[in-house]
Amino acid sequence: MRNQCMDELVKYVLSGSPNSKGATNYIIKNLFQESEIIDLSRADIASCIGCNKCINGDCVYDDDFFKILELVDDYFILVSPIYFLGLPSFVKAFIDRFQVLWNNKNIVRIKHCAMILHGESGNYKIESGLQLLNEIISELLNSEKTFFTILHNFQNNKSGNVENNIIEVKEQLWNAFFVK
Repeated sequence: MRNQCMDELVKYVLSGSPNSKGATNYIIKNLFQESEIIDLSRADIASCIGCNKCINGDCVYDDDFFKILELVDDYFILVSPIYFLGLPSFVKAFIDRFQVLWNNKNIVRIKHCAMILHGESGNYKIESGLQLLNEIISELLNSEKTFFTILHNFQNNKSGNVENNIIEVKEQLWNAFFVK
């Protein structure tokens, strides 16, 4: 029932990986079986140039940024690998475009915000910065509910706990979004 409900509600999930056969897509396909994947590596997202034209409410670029925010509707869910202590460059370019939301509070309202990240190094030092980024994105989207997790050593997990990790994340996400 929970899987069906989540699949019906979450229509799109943002992928932060250029590898369509990698761990990111494996996570997405197992958490959101029916959701369509928006591949940020192939999206037309221009890099923010810091021109501050968005102070007046409009970005100088007419690209996929706002189209993606419209598509995700009430569920902004980003699943991404961590590359060298940060997000892939095209994901960072997408997030940098949130400057328009920073300058114009309350122009977007997406009720649920989640970042599900995975990294192979097991380096825990970066977690607080990425969690803070998730909190700021949630605030800019005016989200009511938020979720953040990092799956460490997910792809190289030799103990066979990959399926258990997926089940655990699905339960945590359900509780964060739907349990009052």
